Order: sequence, then structure tokens, then C-alpha cells
Amino acid sequence: KHQLLQSVPQMNTTIAGQSDQIFRYRAGTLRSVDDMINDVHNSIMQYPSLFENTYFIYTSDHGFHSGQFGMGFDKRQLYENDIRIPFYVSGPGIKAGSMSETIVLNVDIAPTIVDLATGSVPEIYDGRSFVPYLKNPDLDKLSASVQQQFLIEYYGEGGANPVCCGNGIPGFSCQLCDNANNTYRCARVINGTDNEVNGTIFCNFLCYDSKGQNQVECEKGTPQGDGEYYDLEKDYYELDNAMNTLSTDVKKTYNDMIDSFMACSGQTECNKLREGAS
Repeated sequence: KHQLLQSVPQMNTTIAGQSDQIFRYRAGTLRSVDDMINDVHNSIMQYPSLFENTYFIYTSDHGFHSGQFGMGFDKRQLYENDIRIPFYVSGPGIKAGSMSETIVLNVDIAPTIVDLATGSVPEIYDGRSFVPYLKNPDLDKLSASVQQQFLIEYYGEGGANPVCCGNGIPGFSCQLCDNANNTYRCARVINGTDNEVNGTIFCNFLCYDSKGQNQVECEKGTPQGDGEYYDLEKDYYELDNAMNTLSTDVKKTYNDMIDSFMACSGQTECNKLREGAS
């Protein structure tokens, strides 16, 4: 694991208890969210013509970790628990209880809403509308049979030394959660042509000086300098960094993919990359 996780001390009873308490706080907060969704849904149902023309989208801007890899609680890591989000949609033309194998990203929400409202998506959007996949099961099956891929990126906060989360909560102590060197760019790939279900993730890191302002070279021979790679078909919990098992050619393929995603702009360019095209 990269520098930040190597700096995280082993969880003691206090940190574990605080992480559990945050989990309970979040679960409690969700009860009010559930109540609000129920109230809004029931209010719109009172107007049948409006309800029959309304879509409900339930999702999140990020995942969360609560003790994974010894980290107390936060959301800014490259691992599955932090990048996966719930995604539920209901509305006209969507079959109740249906599920999709198509990968949907946060960047897809805006073009989807515009598509639902106007029937088209402006070229300027990097994300794509998933309206066709909501209403056409055959398209969804086709999507699951190809290589799906996307970019994950995050820019760490603070200097090169770790910063705390939780120390602003009364009674809570510092839990290391971020630093400038927790800056990464990852290619997340699920290759349906090989019948992959969970796929792979390949990540490179950027490194900064002690003030977190100037980029410096990452130390070679370390996870920070060499990157992290996980084959989730074999190692779903991402315990084994397998970067050193990859050939130079495979690394180049992933690096080229990341560069292409970083450089792309608009519907035509970016969406072509989502399904393995260069």
C-alpha cells in the first residue's frame, strides 16, 4: 500500500470504537434521509400526471471506509469500499426490480438528466447518458460482454505529511486520513470479453514536497513510486499489490489508458474510451 496507509498506526481500542461510532452516526442520519425520500415520493404520488412523468435517482458522491486497511473512517482512497456507490433509478419505462451490468459513473448523472428532459445530450459532457441502458435490456447485455473501463482520480489535501480526520469532533482523536501524496490516477477495467465480473485496478501516484505544493519524483521501488495494481477476480479485498507481476507492455497499456482519459474531452472522445476504444 502507498505512503499514507503505511503511516496509519495499528487501530487501538479507542480508534476502533470511534470508527464504530461514526458508522452508527451515519446509519442514524440515513433514517432521516429515508423519511425524506418517502415524504417526497408520497407527495408526488398525489398528482398522478406528475408522478407518471417523474424519475427518481438515488445515489451518492462517494463510498466510505469504516476500519478497512486499519483506517478509521473517511472516503478518499482508491479501493472498492471508497469508489463504489449505490445507484437506484425509478420512473417511466424502467422495469421494476430490473438490474444493470453497465458501469455508471457520477459524471454520467448530468448528461442523463439532460437526456431525460430534452431527448439529447450536448457534446460538451464528458460523461454519457445511461437512459438507453435503463430502457433496453438488450443494450445492457451487450455492454456486459465488452471491456468497460473508466478513470478514477483524486488530489490529496494537506502537505506531504498525513493530516487528521475526526479531531474536530468533540471527544474524538486524530485519525490519519489524507495528505498531498494521496494523489492518484487509476484505470478501473472490467473485461467482459474474458467473463470478468470484478476486473482490475491500476494506479499511479503523484508525490509532493513537505508543503504539498511542488511535485517531486516518487521513490522508485516503493508502492508510491511503482504504483498499485489489484486483480479483483483473484483478490477482491485488494490485499495483494501485484504491480510487480505485470510486464512492461501491460503497464504501458494501462498508462496509455490513463493518459487518454486524462486528455479526452466531450461525448465522442471520452465515451469511446469507456468501452475499450482508443
